[in-house]
Amino acid sequence: MIKIAEDSSKIYDLIRASVKEMITRIVQKDRQINYVIKFPHSPEIELFARIRDPKKLIKALKDKRIAELRSDIDEIRNHTEFEKIQYILTDKGKWKFNYLLTVNGEAIGRKTSFKKRDRMLEYIASKKKGA
Repeated sequence: MIKIAEDSSKIYDLIRASVKEMITRIVQKDRQINYVIKFPHSPEIELFARIRDPKKLIKALKDKRIAELRSDIDEIRNHTEFEKIQYILTDKGKWKFNYLLTVNGEAIGRKTSFKKRDRMLEYIASKKKGA
């Protein structure tokens, strides 16, 4: 009985070490991580960042950068009513307008944001046909 307990303990240690090693090899340290920050009031404001270094996001959330963003949102609000607006963090650490959704259901944004959406819809449609 003691032999089985010792073997079980060794197997557990081997599995634990293997899983730990696998995780450290699979999750790359320089891999980009997606961050989404939502301010759920009306209108909803969404900030999206795909970055390797979280310090870059923290720097982009400093008072000066947020004040610039707030000014930009107020300027847009003077021209159109919207329910949701999204900004993307650029490589230079600045917030760039991506798209907005108006109260009428219209979408206004950059061409690249719509191209990404269209590719995703095509992908979903092709998966439904195959199912």
